[in-house]
Amino acid sequence: MIGHREALSGSFPVDYAASRLAFLQLSSARGAKTACFTHPERGPSGELLATDVARFGPEDAESLLIVSSGTHGIEALCAAGIQAALLKLGMQAKLPGGVALLFVHALNPYGFAYLRRTNEDNVDLNRNFLDHSGSIQTTPSIPKYIPCSCPKSGMAHPARQPKHASPATSPSGARERCKPP
Repeated sequence: MIGHREALSGSFPVDYAASRLAFLQLSSARGAKTACFTHPERGPSGELLATDVARFGPEDAESLLIVSSGTHGIEALCAAGIQAALLKLGMQAKLPGGVALLFVHALNPYGFAYLRRTNEDNVDLNRNFLDHSGSIQTTPSIPKYIPCSCPKSGMAHPARQPKHASPATSPSGARERCKPP
């Protein structure tokens, strides 16, 4: 078993591609069940962008601990480093009974790869979340300052609709395999 200092050493990536490769290698080496959800855009060097997941523990676990990184792309450098260190420390082998662990790497792979807080549609996935099951609240003073930001319906402006219907497919519409870059 390695110590905390050794686990932290080399865990913090320099970019998205290095982080993804390390995450997939560490997860695979420790016996995770992995899945890959590809993004339709490509990274700055033309690389595949994806949200990768690694699951440890029993399929019928009563509880699931989720450790995610990359909601705000640029912050993923730190969070992915923590995920890597936790894998090196063997967190997945120390789960209590009835608990499974799911690592989600790069919730916003586009923002991670391009070092942006937002995704490819300039949406902050944390701050711009709307619960569409209820009514959408508007701020009456906002249109006075930025008229195009709040249409009367309270819904998103048509020009600001997401570019992509599903982040789980490639530009051709086919699912791509989850392979290390």
